[in-house]
This record gives sequence, structure tokens and C-alpha cells, in this order.
Amino acid sequence: MSFSEMIEENLPENYVQGLRAIAYEGADNLYPLKEVDYRYCEDQKYSSIHIDDIRLGENETHIAECLWICWYKSRAYTDAIWLLSTHSVPRLPTLEECKAILTWFKNKYPFLRIEI
Repeated sequence: MSFSEMIEENLPENYVQGLRAIAYEGADNLYPLKEVDYRYCEDQKYSSIHIDDIRLGENETHIAECLWICWYKSRAYTDAIWLLSTHSVPRLPTLEECKAILTWFKNKYPFLRIEI
């Protein structure tokens, strides 16, 4: 199973679209988000999103330092989503982690088009 198939199987499309919105809209020239480092090369888009301040649940568990996302605009699929941490190997985020990330960004930046 490819990583893009794992993403489709494990994360709802609106979560994936929300993470892409943070990356893409967060790179806007007028209102760039300090947490977003967005890059592109022709059709391939990729971004690292600083998430070190986001905590999960009542215990305020640290999720990771960064979320890395890569997608192809014309192919209409997300190639990779990784949580990157100095304390663990790269991995796909869980539903709960994605929801915490999306909620944090939606609350901090209400202009982002994020549906949770």
C-alpha cells in the first residue's frame, strides 16, 4: 500500500484538505503565518508546519515539532503527511492529532478555510 493510499484510508478528506489549506493559505503574501514554510516546484507543493505549541487532550501531550505535507495540484492527491519529532520516527498523524492541529489553527486564524 502506498503512503497516499494510507492517507486516504486513515484520514477524512476534509482533514487532509484542512492541512493543505493551512500550508497553502498560510503562505499568502499578505498574511503569511509564522508557523508555515511553504514551497513549490511546478506541480508539486510541500510545506512544513510548525506545531510545537499544539498539545493534545487534558494531559496536554506534545504531538510533534513539525507536520510535513506534500501534494500534487494537478494529480489531486496528497503524497505524504508526516509528523516529525526529535523523540520519535516520522509517522502519519492520528485522527485525534489532526483534529487538534486543525482546531488550533482554525481558532488562531479564523480566515483559514478549514472544516472539522
